[in-house]
Amino acid sequence: MAVLFSPKAGYTEVAKNQYTIEVSIPNFIKGESELALKFGYKLKNLLTPHSVESKNYIYKGVTGTKEYQPVHDEKGQLIKALYTINIAFDNPRQLLKIDKVRPFPELRYDKNLTLPLDFEAIAKPIANPTYPNPWVV
Repeated sequence: MAVLFSPKAGYTEVAKNQYTIEVSIPNFIKGESELALKFGYKLKNLLTPHSVESKNYIYKGVTGTKEYQPVHDEKGQLIKALYTINIAFDNPRQLLKIDKVRPFPELRYDKNLTLPLDFEAIAKPIANPTYPNPWVV
């Protein structure tokens, strides 16, 4: 059975539209575990400061999510991963700014396990031998 962990992730803005993501990894088994990161952002229009932010996170134009700088403890165990994320807009003169960002890290033990999981496709109903039974009140 594959186990999925949600490691903690924090971010720091180091320059305009550039972030450093620090992912703390609870359990990483070399050769078996796999770390993945999705990075989303929401935009805000500078001309309408009271506008409602976009409802969904955007992933377009994000680079740097495939490779990370590993941080090991004294025993050689991977404990952190540092990502450098850049966001490039199609039109650099647009009047939009990044309002919110959110890293989505995933740690997988089984490389064949992918997200999102379709639980309805793999779930089997549990038979209840007493239902419906007219003799049970």
